[in-house]
Amino acid sequence: MLRNKRGRLISDVDTWPRPKRDYQWKAGRSAMELARSWFRGETLACPSELLALLESHDLTRGCTLVGGQPEFVTPLPERGEGRNHDLWLTGTCAMGGLTICVEAKADEQFGERIGDAIDAARRRTPQSGMPARAKALLELLLGRPADPEHEPWCALRYQLLTGIAGTAIQAVVDDSAVAAFVVQEFCGADTSAALQQQNDGDLNGFMQAVFPAMQPLNTGRLSGPITLAVGSHLLQPVQVLVGKIRSEIPTSRNTSR
Repeated sequence: MLRNKRGRLISDVDTWPRPKRDYQWKAGRSAMELARSWFRGETLACPSELLALLESHDLTRGCTLVGGQPEFVTPLPERGEGRNHDLWLTGTCAMGGLTICVEAKADEQFGERIGDAIDAARRRTPQSGMPARAKALLELLLGRPADPEHEPWCALRYQLLTGIAGTAIQAVVDDSAVAAFVVQEFCGADTSAALQQQNDGDLNGFMQAVFPAMQPLNTGRLSGPITLAVGSHLLQPVQVLVGKIRSEIPTSRNTSR
């Protein structure tokens, strides 16, 4: 069901595509633990936590997963890098097509804050396209004009902005009526509870600021939907859901950091 970017089937953890940052590919870190969560047995199988999450919402209950690819890139508006999804999945649900994009986390942060990311991009390249890209993505989620360099938007995490917006954009590419952005958090003896608590605050803060009408996130349950109009020309409505699941790292995999 899962393939690499060359279209070859992923048969075990060793054939799972590697992340851009090598330090994430080790026991206890998000990239490797995501791969291992799909190979808990002898063959590829969707993690039970993700299946339960999909069953928690009317729009995804009874859905069928069709395929997917780890380390999948969705092009974003304006100049710059695309959104790198840790895992992209496609399927079908009662409304039609379903797109799921997973952001894996052990205790790594959700990237820089939007304002800091823009400042850093300008220092590297004065004519950077990041300010325009951040503005376009923020306005896609809000449905109205917004300045990503002003409060409260500048204090939100850029990775969450690209993750949720990128999931909605990918749903249009996939011709999916429903999109789900899922954070899969991995917990173990060597992950920092304090850093994971900070991630919880950043995720909930983002949701409250951008989607105040959406119910608060509860681990193991999808929240939403929020209807977004996505597209550069002909706008397409997408029902967007957001959720979080928590996976335990087996004791034998915990390593000193």
